[in-house]
Amino acid sequence: KANERKLAISSSRKSHIEIIDLVGVTAMNARPITATTALGGQWDDPVVEEAQRIVERDEAIDTEAALELAAEHLERERCIDEVWRQMEAERKQAMYREVEYTAKVTIGTMESPTEEAERLLGAKYVRERGFFRGRRPSEPQLNVLERAGIPFDDTTTMAWASKMISRIQNRTSKGLSSFRQMRVLEKHGIDGTKMSFDDAKKLVGDLQRQFG
Repeated sequence: KANERKLAISSSRKSHIEIIDLVGVTAMNARPITATTALGGQWDDPVVEEAQRIVERDEAIDTEAALELAAEHLERERCIDEVWRQMEAERKQAMYREVEYTAKVTIGTMESPTEEAERLLGAKYVRERGFFRGRRPSEPQLNVLERAGIPFDDTTTMAWASKMISRIQNRTSKGLSSFRQMRVLEKHGIDGTKMSFDDAKKLVGDLQRQFG
């Protein structure tokens, strides 16, 4: 039909038309008014834009029909996106459930913060020998412990601090998870002691986004 109209116009006495742009819209590279934009007042901009694309693909389609079809297309896409988001959320939930974890069972008394650090870093038995006996940690040692999130108090010894720092450095050199990461993961029932630093970082980030 469009070709027939073009042929009829070209063979008629009025084969040319002069368009006067009174407000300079075309010169400003603005989008010209079309039937779709004129009739799409009740529709949102995305619907009008989609309808215009439909009209450009199929010139024979009615403008009102194009607007309704565009609205249906966008609603269907929105529903599909919502389904994908739900599936992704369920996939992450399943991933967390499938992660092997160890349950910490406390009998009698609660585990102290320092006992937790000893257990997670695998340094439960610390013996004081020779030079370390009876000595308090140095200021640099305490700074390292504080940066790593390892608890200490007035009873902390130099031998204990040295052991903890050695374990921290050993894990760092092997690219393993940090003490802070292991603590966060364990709160969610996940054993992060053998996890790499990067994997633990990603998982901790996911947990924080999901659970706050």
